[in-house]
Amino acid sequence: QKIVDVTVYPYVTVSYTPGPPVIICTGESTNIILSSNVPSTTYSWTASLISGTASGFSDGSGPVISQTLTNNTGFDAVVRYTVTG
Repeated sequence: QKIVDVTVYPYVTVSYTPGPPVIICTGESTNIILSSNVPSTTYSWTASLISGTASGFSDGSGPVISQTLTNNTGFDAVVRYTVTG
């Protein structure tokens, strides 16, 4: 006789506030609060520049993406955070 235990994880749905869209001015913090349908969810993210010129973004982890972004050009910039939970 063999016994096989199978762990079944719930499907995690990550949401965030404020948004969408999240719009800030240069020098302001993103302050994006992450939440999930699974209470013990841990979050991590990657950050990438999609368009324009901006600084202050980086990969990270935790329930809040709080990064002060800077854009010293005359054009909009878009930073994308890809979150896993």
